[in-house]
Amino acid sequence: MSQSSSVTTVDAERRFWKQAISALPRITWGLFLLIAVTMASIAVGAQTNVIFLVGAFVAVVLAWSFPYESFYIASAGGLLLGLLVSVSTGDFQFGSRVFGGSIDVTVGELAAAAVIVAWALRMLLLWRGRRDTNWKPWLPLALPFAALVGAQVLSVFSPTHPDILLVLKYALRPVAWVYIVSVALTVNFVRSRRRLKTLLLILTFMGVFFAFDGFRALFQFGLEFSFQRAQPLFQIFNLNPLGGNHNALAQMMLLGAPAALAFAALTKEREAKWLAWGAACFMGVIALLTFARSAWISFAVMLILLASTIWKSWVREHKVKVIAALILLLPLAAYMIGFSLSDEVKGSTDARTVLSDIALFMFRESPVVGFGVGTFVQQVGKTYAYVVEFSTPRDSHGVIQKVAAETGTLGLLAFTWLMVAIYTYTRRFWRKMRRTGNEAQAYMYLVAALLGAFVYQLFDTTYWTPRLWLPVGLVLAVGQLFSREHEERDPDFLHISHG
Repeated sequence: MSQSSSVTTVDAERRFWKQAISALPRITWGLFLLIAVTMASIAVGAQTNVIFLVGAFVAVVLAWSFPYESFYIASAGGLLLGLLVSVSTGDFQFGSRVFGGSIDVTVGELAAAAVIVAWALRMLLLWRGRRDTNWKPWLPLALPFAALVGAQVLSVFSPTHPDILLVLKYALRPVAWVYIVSVALTVNFVRSRRRLKTLLLILTFMGVFFAFDGFRALFQFGLEFSFQRAQPLFQIFNLNPLGGNHNALAQMMLLGAPAALAFAALTKEREAKWLAWGAACFMGVIALLTFARSAWISFAVMLILLASTIWKSWVREHKVKVIAALILLLPLAAYMIGFSLSDEVKGSTDARTVLSDIALFMFRESPVVGFGVGTFVQQVGKTYAYVVEFSTPRDSHGVIQKVAAETGTLGLLAFTWLMVAIYTYTRRFWRKMRRTGNEAQAYMYLVAALLGAFVYQLFDTTYWTPRLWLPVGLVLAVGQLFSREHEERDPDFLHISHG
């Protein structure tokens, strides 16, 4: 062999190992994703029968062939907590012990699992020759989320001796799982204006659809006319897609409206802007007409944020219009106050007060590691006064109470770290942007959605679902996209060709 050919071989080997080392993060991430999905399947005791295997294979093939479309389905479906599929755990001991023989998963979770497997396979099989930086996985908030999961696992050392399998199950799903599905997927798939605008448009259409659904629920015609609160009525196979009452509808509106405003800021078509603004206003009104107190508080906080940032100049120039709008809202606010004082709502308030008292008791009894993650409802069921007064045990209406009661000080510290990290990312991206451009407006609308979602979860129970964490993923993705140079075209980092 000649010396030149020998040198060429050595250079080729060096290039190979250099590529392999540079690809190590994506390969590691791919392996992690496969392991995560495998563990999730084992956790639910997924039976490896022919139907399951064929279904899983078809889903992964579709996700491989249409990664972005599958991602959109997963993102939208994740918000529909009512579209559940019951998966039997069969004779698998873990599944029978933890889930009682079956587990309900949402259609969005199934779609997300297929997307994750397809993504993992691409990371493992198509790493050679990839120089596009978009292939490198970006995992913001990974450390504080890992700390929170760790605090939940450590709650197994609670003096109440919680079931270790139940603790592990809750720590991995929903908490770790919601990070992968709502944050990691979103920030890695939304890397262009094209993908962002498509996702915003999907969220807008979803919001408008359910807004009309809530609107028709306002009026009840019978022997006498009556005015009701807006709530979801639409069903698929006797399932309510939103999976809840007026609160679920309000949460959808408080995400759909900012998504519509962000789309309006980014689109160049005048008619599309006006339609998006109209859709946002309509969804905002429906959110108020749910007469959910959490929705009113969140809506007010969102408006204050926007009025103090991107709307600041407009508010100064149109003070009269702003005051007139507030005056027009006074009758609705008066009705809201009267509605809140009704016996029905008063009973809900009393129940939430007792739940907060139970959470405080649990924290005091075990201030370091809490009572054990996933044990709050069980503890409520053991509280005689609550069961006698309110019957059915409920989960904590507030994420802070939930974390404090179940994971103690360790959980609160990890959750605080997570909140600080989100704020740090948000502020850093805002500082890098041009404050007057359309992109800054779109970004701030999504920040408002994130803020509204967090405020809502101070009083609600859907804190470990995409309703809270999809806005987080969107803000991080948009902040990363708009705080650096980018193009309108899609980098298509999941495309098979090397283009």
